[in-house]
Amino acid sequence: PDLWQAYSENSAEVETLEFLFSFVKLIKPRVVVETGTFVGHSTIYIAQALVDNGIPFVFTSFEIKDAYIEIAKKNLASVSLADQVRISRQSSMAEPYISDDIDFLFLDSDTSIRIAELRFFEAKLSGKAVVCIHDTDERHKVRKNLTTIMKDYNVIDLKTPRGIVIVQKK
Repeated sequence: PDLWQAYSENSAEVETLEFLFSFVKLIKPRVVVETGTFVGHSTIYIAQALVDNGIPFVFTSFEIKDAYIEIAKKNLASVSLADQVRISRQSSMAEPYISDDIDFLFLDSDTSIRIAELRFFEAKLSGKAVVCIHDTDERHKVRKNLTTIMKDYNVIDLKTPRGIVIVQKK
């Protein structure tokens, strides 16, 4: 039997989504940024955890494709979370408007820019910030760039089918 499931070929694995939900419940971030909204699966799991935490939060998700944004908004509305997330139609590295320090950063946009995104957002990370980077298995471009961050971050590399790495500033 298949040990992992996904809503679609491009969606994060359901088990990864459940992990994100539990992780956000655990760390209780107040400012969250996601890159690569896609159709909103991870956005929904993160937003629901934030709502369940019962503390004020700001959640911004970046997506560049209009078609994905429309689907994501419909998916969020279908579970009554549309008002909980600001989906910004722009590149994550286009001087995004993030006024407060980021407590949780989920990098899931184009794999070729994920480490660059981390470097871009570094100055906005709070002292307790945690970053999750998706698609870090051997098949993805992110893997070969991970060594460039190891001197600055504590790294946990989870060997899921598509890979997820958790980092926190040293």
